Amino acid sequence: MTEIVLRDRSSRPVLGVTDDLQGLDFFGRGFGIGPSTSTVSVQTDADTVEKVLASFTLKGGTLSRNSQRLKIRAFGLNGATANVKNYRIRVGGLGGTVIVARSSSGNATGWELEALIYRLTQVSQRSFGRSDTGIGGTISAINTPTTFDLDTDLVIVLTGQNNVAAAGDIIFQAWELEIAG
Repeated sequence: MTEIVLRDRSSRPVLGVTDDLQGLDFFGRGFGIGPSTSTVSVQTDADTVEKVLASFTLKGGTLSRNSQRLKIRAFGLNGATANVKNYRIRVGGLGGTVIVARSSSGNATGWELEALIYRLTQVSQRSFGRSDTGIGGTISAINTPTTFDLDTDLVIVLTGQNNVAAAGDIIFQAWELEIAG
């Protein structure tokens, strides 16, 4: 396990990550974290339990101005089965608020989830989600407005859940995080 803490120009912690990461890239006005090469992947087990495949902690105060946004993109592969696979990005850990979810029976195809969280106030946000599972993308409706306290640390997770107990039906490979605004 590697711990990475990003700091802004004033050396204030912005984002702490406690996952095995292969690379660290900075780009644009935001930043990105994720494997620069996919040498290690995380996958679902041979069960039907929702499993955390990746997580990070958004440090309290990171989204400190109204109209800032957090963009999360996760990428991976579907196992070579026609089983239904369920993917979710949640805020608040396993069992937390779902920002984007998708079910697919994609067979040996790629998948991508994208979640956007826009700050309206410290305790009011608007969240959007989009997904593509190699057999067509969708844009989900605006979620019920979220009410996370952005001055506290928030655990954000990517989860996978098989409908049939088959190991490796969902394979997580990388994600990209960006803060803008």
